[in-house]
Amino acid sequence: MKKIVTHSIGFLKAYKLYSIIGIVVIFISIWVIGGSGTGSTLETAVVGRSDISEVVSVTGKVTPVKKVNLGFEKGGLVAAVNVKVGDRVVVGQRLGSLDIGETLANLRGAEANLLSEQAKLDELTKGTRPEELAVSKTKATNAQNSYNDALQSLAVALRDAYIRVDNAGRNKTDVFFRYPESTNPTIIIHTENSTIEREINSQRQRFNEMLAAWKQQLSTINTATSTTDFAPYISRAQSNILQAKIYFDSLSSIVNTLNVYNSGLSQSAIDTYRVYVTEGQSEIVTGATNLNTAISTMTTTRSTLLVSQNELSLAESGSTPEVVKAQQGKVAQAEANVLSNQSILSKSIITSPIAGVVSKADVEVGEILTAGEIIFSVITDDAYEIEIQVPEADIAKIQVDNTAKITLDAYGSDAVFAGKVIKIDPAETIVEGVPTYTVTLQFNEKDTRIRSGMTANIDIVTAEKKEVLSVPTRAIIDRGREKIVRVAQDGSYIEVKVKTGLKGSNGMTEILEDGLLEGQLVVTFVK
Repeated sequence: MKKIVTHSIGFLKAYKLYSIIGIVVIFISIWVIGGSGTGSTLETAVVGRSDISEVVSVTGKVTPVKKVNLGFEKGGLVAAVNVKVGDRVVVGQRLGSLDIGETLANLRGAEANLLSEQAKLDELTKGTRPEELAVSKTKATNAQNSYNDALQSLAVALRDAYIRVDNAGRNKTDVFFRYPESTNPTIIIHTENSTIEREINSQRQRFNEMLAAWKQQLSTINTATSTTDFAPYISRAQSNILQAKIYFDSLSSIVNTLNVYNSGLSQSAIDTYRVYVTEGQSEIVTGATNLNTAISTMTTTRSTLLVSQNELSLAESGSTPEVVKAQQGKVAQAEANVLSNQSILSKSIITSPIAGVVSKADVEVGEILTAGEIIFSVITDDAYEIEIQVPEADIAKIQVDNTAKITLDAYGSDAVFAGKVIKIDPAETIVEGVPTYTVTLQFNEKDTRIRSGMTANIDIVTAEKKEVLSVPTRAIIDRGREKIVRVAQDGSYIEVKVKTGLKGSNGMTEILEDGLLEGQLVVTFVK
């Protein structure tokens, strides 16, 4: 005997007439199929029309629509903290400030410089007085004398550098070579291998050639004047000093490997050799240092000379339009410096860029802060949103403006809030090795019960159809590329091919093509 058990579908939204017809059909089916005597039991459901919704369910945290983290753009000592956590603030309200003593002093200095440059501009418009012109001439003359002295000192330093390098090479290292001044010097102390020996012999030969060329160039420096271009002399000297350092470094590495066993020398002789190398290196360093000092002095005095000459030209030319315009530029620069210091002063004060509630005030008066350190946070307290992570399997279903039903753990499932999707991040985020996408939802209405940080459970409605022909999803059988539904008939069933549409989260699936009729019974389970 077959028995058909039909479950009523509580969520079908059909007209009353369809409901009555369905009930009658169910009872007739139970009577007909149940009396067939086959011994099977079929569970069935009625083909009808219902609303179908596809839902993606996720969880997330409530966050404010706006949240700003604030810190000082410059470091310093905290002088005042004007708010505490929970305080309500308005746009532009001061939250805290740094000590401004040094900043204020810099501003005053910039303002004083502006006054000075403005005074010079005023003088230019009046013309140069004779006594001022005399002062400018004296400064220019003194600067020229200082520059000439610096050139003489540079010439001395160049010759001194040569003498020291020559002395270091000949007096401190000739002892290590046979025929050291020849074109074929040969090292006579122990080396690790023939390659090192050939290299140090070659370096000594190049050292001799370098000294000869350097001496030849320096012979012309005795006739140098203030108009002489010293750049070639300086370049040659610096290159030669570097070559000498490399030569001595190579000798040092050889001498430092000597011992009484591998060299046949006494320890006293080895120590003497090392002293020679060290003294030679020191001599080269001293020559380089003296030369660098002379170069620096020459550069400084030349700059001073150029400035004094320009000032003299300015004084002699009087108030030409070009000179006045140049001074106007200096005044503008001084004004910009004042504005810059005013800007730095403003960075010593933090104000709120939004209206809301202080959620962080992590600072005390007297603390020393670094630039950019986050110490204040302000959040809006009248609008909230939810950020969720949606796995890649569901992200294609979700679109901006999808509606959502939201419940908060704090209030249970009875308190339902409406929301919608407002943003979908196109870039993925890897969470525990799974690609996910950040989706942002916003509550449709403001509600005082909503708080930042609450856990939210969200059902996003990704697709929805009204009053479509549908059957329980469990009644559909996948058979390769086909989908089959078993229709109850004459105490048994027949198989019918169907094309399905939207698969609802309520257990119902849409039937797209003709093949089933509303009111038919489909088998959901065969015992």
